[in-house]
Amino acid sequence: MHGQMAMAQSDDVALCTQAGADALAIAACRRVVQSDASAQDKSRAHNRIGLSLGKTEIDKAIDHYKQALALNPNNVDALLNLGMIQFNRSDLRGAIFAASAALEIGVSPFGRMVALCLRARAHARQGDYDKAFEDFEAGLKAQRTGACLYHRAEIYEQRGWRELAIADYSAITALEAKTDQDRASRDAAFARIERNTQAGGGQNGARVAERSVRPRPCSSAARCTRNSQWQICPRRAAQKPRQRCQSRGRGTAAHGLCQRGQAD
Repeated sequence: MHGQMAMAQSDDVALCTQAGADALAIAACRRVVQSDASAQDKSRAHNRIGLSLGKTEIDKAIDHYKQALALNPNNVDALLNLGMIQFNRSDLRGAIFAASAALEIGVSPFGRMVALCLRARAHARQGDYDKAFEDFEAGLKAQRTGACLYHRAEIYEQRGWRELAIADYSAITALEAKTDQDRASRDAAFARIERNTQAGGGQNGARVAERSVRPRPCSSAARCTRNSQWQICPRRAAQKPRQRCQSRGRGTAAHGLCQRGQAD
């Protein structure tokens, strides 16, 4: 009898960890959390249940994520899922803490991208664009995905940097769409390209994207300093320390920006 129970529990653990969110898998996860399974198995089961509830019963999802972390504080998936809910609820400090904790634990390249892009969005919403663009750059270096590019492009667009936004939207359309999220990002990107090119005077996306590789130079009167307004700078200047934008600010080759302050 004990052997049969152990086998049934093992089957539930295996079913709970399978891909997808079908009712049978979630039912197996609920049995796992009520069983004498290991703390790690219960933690994974709570995370899986939380993920299935995330769009409909958010408070219950949060409770399951917290139970998952109580059982296993190193459950990176639960940390990032909780961090995403915190971001969507404008708990930006909580989202940044969750993403940073996941990075400290150690994650796969995909997990690193998710954590860094989540933290970048939270920093941007706080108005800290220095940290936001640094995290976007590092996240896209870990793994280049349409979702992360789309979030960065949205921020470019919100800041009025239409050419850089179109460059990221154009990059999304060139990526292979492997998941539903990839396809959604690609479809949304096409719509954003059309909207921004029309707003920019009817220029086509390819031309504007090409122009964005080398944006207009910094003003000769601009001194780039931290905690000031961003302006577009040439990427080549960011790569050569002796040129103005790098020597006076924080321009990087990845996002082609430096900061603009008051002229001396």
